[in-house]
Amino acid sequence: MVGAGIGGLAAARTLKDQGFAVRVLERGRGVGGRTAHRQTRGHRFDHGAQYFTARDPRFARQVEAWFSAGVVSPWKGRIVAFGKGEGASTVTPLQRYVGVPGMNAMAKHLARGVDVTTDCAVTTLSRDAGTWSLETNGGSLGAFDAVILAMPPEQVAQLTAPEALLDTAERFESLPCWCAMAAFDAPLPLDFDGAFVNSAEIDWAARDSSKPGRPKGERWVIHASAPWSAGRLDEPQGEIARALLGHFFDALGLSPREPAHLAGHRWSFAKPAREAEADCVWLPEHTLVLCGDWCRNGRVEGAYLSGVAAAGRVAGAAVGHHLKR
Repeated sequence: MVGAGIGGLAAARTLKDQGFAVRVLERGRGVGGRTAHRQTRGHRFDHGAQYFTARDPRFARQVEAWFSAGVVSPWKGRIVAFGKGEGASTVTPLQRYVGVPGMNAMAKHLARGVDVTTDCAVTTLSRDAGTWSLETNGGSLGAFDAVILAMPPEQVAQLTAPEALLDTAERFESLPCWCAMAAFDAPLPLDFDGAFVNSAEIDWAARDSSKPGRPKGERWVIHASAPWSAGRLDEPQGEIARALLGHFFDALGLSPREPAHLAGHRWSFAKPAREAEADCVWLPEHTLVLCGDWCRNGRVEGAYLSGVAAAGRVAGAAVGHHLKR
């Protein structure tokens, strides 16, 4: 398994529970992918996925298990939407959940008991005599019967790998998103906790500190629109965060305030430009699967279901082929 986001860990958990020998390789310092949670200078932010919903019964059952384990909690904040030239209106009520104490809590729970190696960037995939060999800049990671790539298609395309895989990955595209994280010494005069802003610059803003299980304070996360982000991918994080904060004040009609803390983060592959036509992309002749939220609408639920589907493809291929259990 390459990638320890929700999709990769859902696949790993499913296969391990069925008795397969599973290893997860993650290029980052921790698990979670875009269910990321940052702690910096005494402030904590969910700077990736902001919340999730459970529409599919299969995912709803998993959410119930997480809730029982104390890993997730409902977020009851007021969510609004701004129309063009109009004020805020409350959006249709939905049961929204968040990880506790951060959005990466679900990933950490899925990873319990799973062999996960972090700070491990896979660079090369090669296939010989029916097995896969994976390598990093530090050398070989060994041989594997099947591979699941739980990562954005652009990262798949950067690998040294069989042409069939690269051709498949190039069919898909991700959209970027710049994020600003701001903490203030006093509450902002806003009567909502999350907003679909829908301006040229900003898609979303949330009072992150309103989520359950978070420390007291006034912390906001601001997500830029994909077009605005795409035109500024190489600009410094600090400048981007300052610009986004200014657009946030303008869009919400607030007088500017100096934050106690301000930081930026670039998500180069934040969400799919279009969905894949299936829960995962299965290359049966190679015993290889691509999965992730980009296969199913970019949501946390989609990532989980894509990972479970990927595990199902591998488990099905194992019948009569003696994959290691």
